[in-house]
Amino acid sequence: MATPLAVALFGLSLAWAVLTHRALYADGAYMFLRVLEQGGTVDVWVNRAFAHRLFQAPMVLAMKLGLRNLDALLFLFNLGCFLPWLCSLWFCFQLSRRWFWVVLLSVALGYGNAGFMAVGEHNLSHAFFWPVAFALLFCRPLTPFAAMVLVTCATVLIRSYEATLFLGPALAGLAIWRLWRHREAGWRRWVLLAAVGLLLAAGWVGLRGVMAPEAKRNFGDFQSGVWDLLMHPSGPVIWSAAAALLLVLLYLRPRLLDRLPPWLLAAALGIACLAWALWPMLQATSVHPDLQHRFRVLNMAVPLGLLAALLLAQRRPQRFATARPVLATVAAALLALQSVWQLAATTQWWGYLGVFRGVLESNQGVVIFEDTPLATRHLGAQSTQFDWVWPLPSLSIVLAPGGQVRTLIVGRNLKGRPFSPANPAALPDLTAYGIDYSLYRQALAGAAPR
Repeated sequence: MATPLAVALFGLSLAWAVLTHRALYADGAYMFLRVLEQGGTVDVWVNRAFAHRLFQAPMVLAMKLGLRNLDALLFLFNLGCFLPWLCSLWFCFQLSRRWFWVVLLSVALGYGNAGFMAVGEHNLSHAFFWPVAFALLFCRPLTPFAAMVLVTCATVLIRSYEATLFLGPALAGLAIWRLWRHREAGWRRWVLLAAVGLLLAAGWVGLRGVMAPEAKRNFGDFQSGVWDLLMHPSGPVIWSAAAALLLVLLYLRPRLLDRLPPWLLAAALGIACLAWALWPMLQATSVHPDLQHRFRVLNMAVPLGLLAALLLAQRRPQRFATARPVLATVAAALLALQSVWQLAATTQWWGYLGVFRGVLESNQGVVIFEDTPLATRHLGAQSTQFDWVWPLPSLSIVLAPGGQVRTLIVGRNLKGRPFSPANPAALPDLTAYGIDYSLYRQALAGAAPR
C-alpha cells in the first residue's frame, strides 16, 4: 500500500508542476523562448545536448507539425521537462518490481532535494542512471526489452551532464562485471559490449566538460554548492539525512520499529508531514528553490551511494531479504513526504507567477526588478524567492497577458542579458506565436525607462 501511494503522490507532484509551468523557473523561460525563436531544438550546452533535446522534444515535434499556439507549446515544454522521471520509473518497474523501491528512495533523497529547476540536466542523468543499472543487475538473461532500455538510456547519458564523469564509468564497470561473471553469449554479449562503449563515452564527455567547462561560473557554483550542502544544509536535506540514518538502523535491526507503539509511529509521521512536507505553505521564507539547484551534487552522489550500498548488501542476501520489506516501506514514506513538499513549494511558485503577472499588468516599459515587490523575500504567506534575475525579461514575454507585451522586468546591474530590453530591434521575433511588442515599443518611445 505504501509504494502505490508514494508513486501516486510523486506523479501528482509532477502533474502539478506541469500545470503550473514550473519549467519556466530559472533558465527555463530563456530556453523556451530560444526554441520558439529558432523554430527548433536549441543546444544550450554542447556537453548536455541530449538532455536539452529530450526536454524540448514534445514542443519541437508539435512545432514541426505546424502548431503555433503559445499556451499549447508551453504545456508541451513543461511536459517534456518532467517526462524523463516517469519514463525512468516505468522502465525500472518493468525490469524489476522487487527492487523498485530502491529507485523511489533515490528519487526522494536526490531529486526531492535537488530537482526543483525543471531544465536541470542533472535530473535527467540521475533518472536514466537507474534503468541502466537495473538492466545490468537484475535482468538475467538480458531480455530484448532490457537490451532496448540499456542501449537507449546509455546513449542519452553520453551528453546529459558532467556527472557522467562518475556515473558512466561506474555503470561501465557494472557491465564489464556482468560480461565476466555471467559470460553472456550471442546478441546479448554484443549489447553489453555496446553498453560499455556508450557508458565510457559518457564518462569521457563528462571529463571533457569538467576539464574545459562551457560556463566556468556554473562550475564554480557547483563546487561551492557541495561545501554549502555539508556546512549549511536545508531543512529537507536535514530531514532526509535523518531518514537515511533510520534506514541504516533498520538494515542492522529490521525489527526496530516493531518495538514502538503504532500511535507513536503515526505521531512521528504527522510531525514530519507538518514540519517538513507542508512547511513551504506554513512558512513562506522557508522556500529556497535556489538551494535545491546548489545542492545538485545529490543527483550524482545519491545514485552512486545507493548502488554501492546495494552491491554490498547483496553479499549478505539473507539479512537484506529480512530487512527489505521495512526498508521499502520507509523509502515509500520518504518519497511521499518529499512529494508533498514539492506540491507545497510548487503551489508557492504558482502564487509567485500571480505576483509577477500583477507587476506586468500595472506597469509599462522597462521596470527595474529591485524596485518591485518581487525583490522582497515574501508578501505575507506568499514566497517571492524564485527570482533568477537574468532570465526575467524572457519570463516577462512568456507571461505577457494575451501575448501583448507592455512591460519587461530587468535587473538593475544586468545589461544585454539575454537581450537588450532598451533596444526594440534586439527583442526576439515571436510574431508567429502571437507575441506583439507594440505597446512596449510605444512605452519606450514615449517615456524614460522606469
